[in-house]
Amino acid sequence: MNPGTNSWKSTSDSVRQALESYGCFVVAYDISLDLYEKTFGLTEELFRLPMETKRRHISEVAGFGYGGNYAVMPLFEYFGIEDDGTFEATKKFTSLMWPDGHHKFCETIHSYAKVLSKLDHTIMKMVGSSYNLEKYMDPLIQSSTYMTRLMRYHAPGENKSGIGIIPHRDKSFMSVIGTNEVKGLEIETRDGNWIDFEPSPGKFIVVVGEALMAWSNGRIYCPLHKVTARGTKEKYSIGLFTFVRGILQVPEELIDDENPLKFKPFSNLEFLEYCKEGGPKMKGAIQTYYLPSLSSLFSRLNSLALSFQSPSSTEVLSLFLVLIFPIASRHQQTVPPISAAIRLHGFIPHESDMFWDPLYVERLREEGRVEDRVEVQQKLDQYIARTSTLEAQVKWMMGK
Repeated sequence: MNPGTNSWKSTSDSVRQALESYGCFVVAYDISLDLYEKTFGLTEELFRLPMETKRRHISEVAGFGYGGNYAVMPLFEYFGIEDDGTFEATKKFTSLMWPDGHHKFCETIHSYAKVLSKLDHTIMKMVGSSYNLEKYMDPLIQSSTYMTRLMRYHAPGENKSGIGIIPHRDKSFMSVIGTNEVKGLEIETRDGNWIDFEPSPGKFIVVVGEALMAWSNGRIYCPLHKVTARGTKEKYSIGLFTFVRGILQVPEELIDDENPLKFKPFSNLEFLEYCKEGGPKMKGAIQTYYLPSLSSLFSRLNSLALSFQSPSSTEVLSLFLVLIFPIASRHQQTVPPISAAIRLHGFIPHESDMFWDPLYVERLREEGRVEDRVEVQQKLDQYIARTSTLEAQVKWMMGK
C-alpha cells in the first residue's frame, strides 16, 4: 500500500475514524511465527533473571528503566529500554543484563521492535493523510524518541484473578503493542463499556496516548485501559511507546469555530515528568497539566492582589464558581476557601471600571506596582488583546 493511492486514502480514513471513536484499533501484520515465538520465549528468559540483575537497569525518566512489585500492582513488572530504534541501545541493555553477552536476545528483540516501529511510522503518516496534514508528520516522526517496553504479568493462580495494571491513559504520543496468547488487556470505549483485546501472533493493538489526543485538539480519543491477570499462565507484552521531543502544538488546521483551541503548546517529555509527580493518579492527566493546582491559583490571587469592592466583583465570583469549581470537581482537586473579597490584580483582567477605582489605583501606585492609571489601562489592554471576554480569559488561564 503506497501513499497517494485510493487504498491508502481509504485505509487512512478508517484509521482516523477508529482513533477518533475508540482511541485504538487492531492491526494484522505479517510477522513470522518463528520471530514471534523467539521474542516471547526470550522475554520470559529476561524476567527470570535475579532481582539484583534486573535492578541494574535504571533511568531518571518516568516509566523507563526497571519497575515492579508495586503495592497496587503486585503482579506487574517491566523493562523500559530507551532505544530510539537503534541496535546499539538494545545491545547496551543486553550487556547490562548479560555481561557475557546474549546475541540471540539482542538480535531478536531489536527485530521485533523494528516491526513495531514500522507500524508506528505508517500509522502516524495515515493520521496525517486523513486530516490532510501530511506536512506535519515527517517532522513529528523525526523528532520522536522511542521506548521499547517489555512487560510481564504474573499468573495469580488457578481460578484467581488480580490487577495487572490499574486503569490509566498512556502519557505517550502513541503505542503499538504485541502480546503472547494470554488475554487480559481491556479498553474502555467512549460510552463507558470495556472491550477485550483478543491476542494472536501477527496481531497488534495501537493505543492513543494523551499527547496525541492533545495534538489533535481533542478530536482523537485517548482511552482508559487496564490489564487483568487471570489463571495460571503468565502474560507477556512488548510495546513501542512514542514520545515527541520539543514542543507539541495543535496544527492550526484543526482549530475552527466548532473546534476552538483546547490545548496550549506543551512538551511531551515535561508532561511525562509531571505525571511522575502525580499525574498518573488523574485519569486525564493532560487535562490537569495546565492546572498545576487550583490551590496555587488561589494562592497567587491572594498574594498578588489587593482587596477591593466593586460592582464587578460579584460577576467575577460567579465566574469562579461556574468555571473553576466544576473543573476542580472533574479532576478531583481540592479547592481552598475563597476570600470574601475577590483579589484580581496581576492575574485576572476585568472591565475598566475596577482598574479606574481611585483608591485601588492609588494603592498600586504606592506599592510601586504601577506608575499611574495609564499604565493600568495598558496592562488591561494587553490582557484583553488575548481574549475578548472575562470568561474566555479565565478558561485560557485554566488551560481549557
